[in-house]
Amino acid sequence: MMPFLVGSHVYGTPRPDSDIDLVVRMEPEVAGRLYELAGQSPDGPLRFGKLNVIPALDDEQYRAWTRGLACVLALRSEGKPVDCATARDIFRAEPAIHGTPSCTVPFTPDGDPVPF
Repeated sequence: MMPFLVGSHVYGTPRPDSDIDLVVRMEPEVAGRLYELAGQSPDGPLRFGKLNVIPALDDEQYRAWTRGLACVLALRSEGKPVDCATARDIFRAEPAIHGTPSCTVPFTPDGDPVPF
């Protein structure tokens, strides 16, 4: 599973002070060790300057992030603006992240979003 970007740089609304958000699939023990080495609390992304590493701790969480990203990109492809609040609402609605799905996108048999 490949790491991928989320956040304003992907959604098309970055500001000069925007950070970069990278979702990475990793085992919980690896994430725990990275938080420990970085001296950070595991209640959010790992922050390294303007880079935020968002650990996806299992395959379902990783797929939830890809579904959320697919929803955001679908809105953009329809010409709808996507700001930080809209993207946050979409990701918070993903079951493996926070709730129930907020939109439906087609998926391959492997569970990956169908490219646009």
